[in-house]
Amino acid sequence: MLSSLLKGLTGGGGPGITGALLNDCGSALAGAGGSAGLLPHDEPTDPGEQLRQIATSVEELRHLGFSHVPDPLYVTPQELSRRVREETVKGQDPATDAATSRALIALGALPAGSDIDALTTQALGDQVAGYYDPATGQLVVGRAAGKSGGLDGAARTVLAHELDHALTDQALHLPVDEGRVAPGTEDAALARLALIEGDATLLMQQYSLGHVALLEQLQGMGGALASQEQLDRLPHFVQRSITFPYFDGLSFACRLYAAGGWQAVDAAYRNPPTTTAQVLYPGRYQSGEKAITPRPIPTPGGSWKASPAQSLGAAELAWLLEAPGGDTGRALDDPAGRAAAWAGGTVQSFADGERTAVGVGLVQRAGERRLCDTVKAWYTAAFPDARPARAGEGEAMAVDGAVQDAVLRCPGNDVRLGIGPDLSTARALAG
Repeated sequence: MLSSLLKGLTGGGGPGITGALLNDCGSALAGAGGSAGLLPHDEPTDPGEQLRQIATSVEELRHLGFSHVPDPLYVTPQELSRRVREETVKGQDPATDAATSRALIALGALPAGSDIDALTTQALGDQVAGYYDPATGQLVVGRAAGKSGGLDGAARTVLAHELDHALTDQALHLPVDEGRVAPGTEDAALARLALIEGDATLLMQQYSLGHVALLEQLQGMGGALASQEQLDRLPHFVQRSITFPYFDGLSFACRLYAAGGWQAVDAAYRNPPTTTAQVLYPGRYQSGEKAITPRPIPTPGGSWKASPAQSLGAAELAWLLEAPGGDTGRALDDPAGRAAAWAGGTVQSFADGERTAVGVGLVQRAGERRLCDTVKAWYTAAFPDARPARAGEGEAMAVDGAVQDAVLRCPGNDVRLGIGPDLSTARALAG
């Protein structure tokens, strides 16, 4: 589900910041210096001159220097969408993504019949306003078809975001994966992406406050609102997977900035976060708390074919708790607080023709007590029509559903959930 492109979103990448981030980002945004004022500046109308001015501003704000300033490619939004879809497809592995789709459907995060490849490709094609490709150094920004003259405030802001990627790549080297992410390392890759996009989003916010007039920011809100409406039509889990690197990454970057300015952010490139728990919970990055690898998921035997196990991070656990069965109206209380009990996680899907089975293994963090109860409450909320079944010895839950059955076991700090077409398969996976 991860792409090698580093993107700016039309909604999540636009001017403005959510109230939930103000505490983390107040001092970081104060570092923008100055004000752009209410009305648009008398900007140069030559995009080349604008590029030079924006690049200089990015260097000054970020306290780093370009070895060379990339020459952006400006394309229509339609062409940008086509390019993003094409590049996204290149980074996909059909077998892995089919297994991911099976797992997310069984977990209630996607509707039956969903294809995570198609959802992600469509969403990114609709949302991305520009991108930087670290493999080639190419920087692409969308512009309205037939528009002449200088870049408007939205395009300048996106350009600042992508120039930050190019600048940090040249000066610090981006900690990105080349090619596809290895199975089992997805959570670490998402954490690194949150650092990179959080950095660029913070720089973009600073640039916007100092160089894009309020009227231009307000004019750009129409596109941001339309993009939010498009996001809202996606399953909650997909929405959060797209926005996490920007919003939660921004909060992470702001905390680093508050502790030590851009030097602290630079240091994180040499020591990037290894879990999304480190991104979400500040003390874990500071202490270097690593993930604990859960015990392998047992095979259900028979004719079941296993897909490679994938990581299930604290962020993904929180997204499930925010929308059991894909419905935010069923959210558990305090999803982020409950997900803080995470110390490690894995998920593995199995296929037997059209039948699906899924095993989930979580490790409860030392000192926590409620991860087992949280998983039970989440599954009950996600599948309210499932009927209780007779629980076996050591089982915290056994349910018989119309489509799938589930068994939960919680020995010690292990939380083991098995999901299958029958209770015997679910029990084998929860063992």
